[in-house]
Amino acid sequence: MNDRQLLCFLVVSRTLNFSRASRELFITQPALSYQIRSLEKELEVELFERNTTHVRLTPAGLAFLGPARSLYRQYLEACNAVKPFVHRNKLVLQLPAVMTLRDPIYHSLIQQLNEAWPDAEISVCTDPPNKEFHHLLSTGVDALIGLAPEQPQPEVTQDFLFQTQCYLATGPAHPLHSRAVVCLWELRGQTLFYEPSERVYIGCLRAQAEAQGLPIHWAEVVSFELCYSGLLAGRGLFVSPLRYDIFPQEWYLPLQLKWPLPATCLMTLRDDPRPQIAELRQIFRDAYQKWSL
Repeated sequence: MNDRQLLCFLVVSRTLNFSRASRELFITQPALSYQIRSLEKELEVELFERNTTHVRLTPAGLAFLGPARSLYRQYLEACNAVKPFVHRNKLVLQLPAVMTLRDPIYHSLIQQLNEAWPDAEISVCTDPPNKEFHHLLSTGVDALIGLAPEQPQPEVTQDFLFQTQCYLATGPAHPLHSRAVVCLWELRGQTLFYEPSERVYIGCLRAQAEAQGLPIHWAEVVSFELCYSGLLAGRGLFVSPLRYDIFPQEWYLPLQLKWPLPATCLMTLRDDPRPQIAELRQIFRDAYQKWSL
């Protein structure tokens, strides 16, 4: 039995939905099913009763739930106990790639962090998250910015930064270019371009479109430059959470959604004992509060 198996079991037991749990854990459904089957094989019991319509804990799963929570919390506490020694002079941030490339607030934040801890090494990772948030925060990352998970995680503190929006960049030749706002249903049959750094964000949009039965073509491009000529000719739209300077500001129009997107939050471990983490939270909250004014 390992921490990964325990985490998969706990997330599935909380969501009772393998699809939702796999999204929350940043793994595929087959990989999640493998972790659960491996744990069941090791314990020699079935933990979940599952078919095409529902997932529920078996009596054995219910009996295992409390001890599993305790075991996993002990694992997190053990990781946290040595974290101040491992990262005494190092701060690891996991940030969206688009933030480090285009967001004007990024350089101001890094400057403030350097001023707050002149002797610390600040490391920034922009790889898309590949693990569940509180697992990442327990195994090497000190703080990360991302969309708030579908359900609150008791081990993670979420500091609200801003309400996530959705903008479409539309070239002058596109029929929607002159609109003040666009509704999601009006994008039926359209091609929406996005960059790899926005996969989690796009996943939330796709879920809304699929829930409404909207046929939309989602096209991932390595860089916005690859779709620029198409946008100029009126072919497709570029999706972005903010109005960056990569396109003329008049190209952007807000997308009105049926349900709001998850808020963008700064996430840190709730029980992190280091005073630097409390100061980091305050620096981020203050910076985004000024930015939103």
